[in-house]
Amino acid sequence: MEEIIDELYEIYKNIEQDSELKREDVTPELRIKEDLGLNSIGLLYLVMGIEKAFCISLKNSSIESFITIGDVAKYLEENA
Repeated sequence: MEEIIDELYEIYKNIEQDSELKREDVTPELRIKEDLGLNSIGLLYLVMGIEKAFCISLKNSSIESFITIGDVAKYLEENA
């Protein structure tokens, strides 16, 4: 799971280059919208980055169920 979280952090940093978030602050409990502050466009870029990095196509129902980084990492472990 840590490798997946590392990759998710890199995707996030490409989207939010001015963010001061450090990798050690990214935990499975980190909430995508509330803690990362991603708006709908930022979330769209995150999804596109995940799809590209993990060679996967995410369904809308899956995306809507993602609350935390851990939710995304678990999904990717099981489906990528």
